[in-house]
Amino acid sequence: MAKKSTNVRTEMTLATLRLTARTLGRLSPALAARWAERLFFTPRRHVAGARAQAVLQQGRPRTLELVGERLRVWSWGEGPRVLLLHGWSGSAGQLTAFVGPLVEAGFSCVAFDAPAHGESTGTRTNLPAFADAALAVGRATGGPVAVIAHSMGAAAVAAALRSGLPATRAVLLAPPADPRVVLREFADFLHLPHVVLERMVARFEAQRGEPLAHYSVPDLAGALGHVAAQVVHDRQDREVPFAAGAQVAAAWPGARLLSTEGLGHNRLLYAPQVVQGAVEFLKRGLEQEQALLPLGSPSVPGPRALAANG
Repeated sequence: MAKKSTNVRTEMTLATLRLTARTLGRLSPALAARWAERLFFTPRRHVAGARAQAVLQQGRPRTLELVGERLRVWSWGEGPRVLLLHGWSGSAGQLTAFVGPLVEAGFSCVAFDAPAHGESTGTRTNLPAFADAALAVGRATGGPVAVIAHSMGAAAVAAALRSGLPATRAVLLAPPADPRVVLREFADFLHLPHVVLERMVARFEAQRGEPLAHYSVPDLAGALGHVAAQVVHDRQDREVPFAAGAQVAAAWPGARLLSTEGLGHNRLLYAPQVVQGAVEFLKRGLEQEQALLPLGSPSVPGPRALAANG
């Protein structure tokens, strides 16, 4: 009965939103665009569960003032850095399943809450802001050799790599392909008139000074052949379709596409085979780079116990 009541309330809320979208769209497309932007660019705050909190508490917490916000950052271990980035309405806690295995493999990890997410400040954000934050955190924490990113975080990482994020390996978990498609699906879901969608895109492009198309991951991928990529996507993902990940992998030079079955969009982050596959992919890259070092060069640190470091 409680579930049925919740469903009714959800349907009523959606009906109200769609009525507002249609009414504002007819009366004032400009006002409707601003109203829709507030909805589209306002994430929900994710609260990490007890298991994730336990891992976060083992790390070193910091607050860095970057990109106009106070970003909450955690770090673990010693060795080459791996940057972990969550997706929309997520938090750093969602990537904590990767921390222990990465540290044991000889890496250090840095995870952070993106603007307007988790414990970081802000109320609204977007894909470019995610990318700017990834680049800023990467630079402020020593520069990652690799990244593991989920959903919109994966798209943001691609943009950050284009802008100079110094990583040579990337694991992209359930990446969306094109923000224009995401925005169009949002507009269709709310029954927004097409003229309102056009105004939203125009306002975004005017504010950023660049086309929204510049954040299409397949388009970005063509210039990222220097970054070895592994794309992991579930075939039953209801939030970001498997076809999007396949499109990203096809466009990224040399990328490998791995599919899973029945994990959906978020359980992907906790599946042992996904975590272990990502760690092995990054270890292979580390071993290959070590093999190319001249004789007598300092070796890369080996496995470490899980511990916080600077």
